[in-house]
Amino acid sequence: MKKGKIFTAFALLLVLAVTVSCSKKAIEDNAPTTVEEIESTTEITTVPNYSLDLSYLKLDQSLEAERSRLSEEDQKLYDEWLEKILQLELIFIPVKSDEEEEHVLKLLNIIQCDYPEIRLFVPVKDADDNTLMVYYDNLWTGYEDLSIEVDFSPKILKNEIDLIERKCNEIISEMPEATDTPGKYKYLLENTCNMTQYFDKSETYIDEDGLEHWKSYYYHVNGPFVYGKGLCTAYAYAYQLLCQRAGLWCACVYGFNHCWNLVKLDNGLTYHVDPTWCDDEWSYDGYNTDYFLLTQEEIEEDHQPSEDSWVATGTTLQ
Repeated sequence: MKKGKIFTAFALLLVLAVTVSCSKKAIEDNAPTTVEEIESTTEITTVPNYSLDLSYLKLDQSLEAERSRLSEEDQKLYDEWLEKILQLELIFIPVKSDEEEEHVLKLLNIIQCDYPEIRLFVPVKDADDNTLMVYYDNLWTGYEDLSIEVDFSPKILKNEIDLIERKCNEIISEMPEATDTPGKYKYLLENTCNMTQYFDKSETYIDEDGLEHWKSYYYHVNGPFVYGKGLCTAYAYAYQLLCQRAGLWCACVYGFNHCWNLVKLDNGLTYHVDPTWCDDEWSYDGYNTDYFLLTQEEIEEDHQPSEDSWVATGTTLQ
């Protein structure tokens, strides 16, 4: 078991995914005061160079785990922004206060949580003139050192997503027929572990201050699918995506410097799965099931979930 795979850079992912500040000019001086006004004053502008349509990524709403936890009002904003994000449209969202800005960024992050691929073209923001501008960056193509600028390229993005989809389809098509739900989750866990190598120390960048930076795909879903490598977030996002493509409910659970998954069985009960700690290079199969379908009590023996993270409802496996 790889119990040492808790890493201190996990907080950087959340910073990259939610609050990266870029130097693009935003517009709109008059900011709304309520969520309803945010919705009514949201301005949508299509960027000609961003003509790529990724709306095919949208799944059945029953699989949108984080969306189900939102209020009806926020779900409406979620749906509106998701459609625009998947078509790579530029979105200008006026905000009046820090609280409104925090609320909008939280909703954008929730969309990313439901769709691991969206993290490859993470919506980032510019808060000039009380306006959030949602656009895209290829942060995952380089290192997580924010001083290294990478321009957005729809062509690169489309190629990366095509490679991910191809691998997903290959794995799911080889799933044995008549496999029950726990068996499907186990099969996808095995494939996640077998296609992923944990953290290659050789692929690092040392900046002028002597600080070490890892390649950004270590944090993202393309790490396992395209490059065969990743940290715990990449394991969790890859496993979540495979489950979604197989029609299985799966969410990510965030804890102290670590990330794993929650899955749901046919009886509606949920359990924890930690694909990173199940990846065992020393076992015959290349993985173990020590952290597969664990109850809340069992996962908390050596994991520290955040206060607002998902909680397993299953108390024992029947």
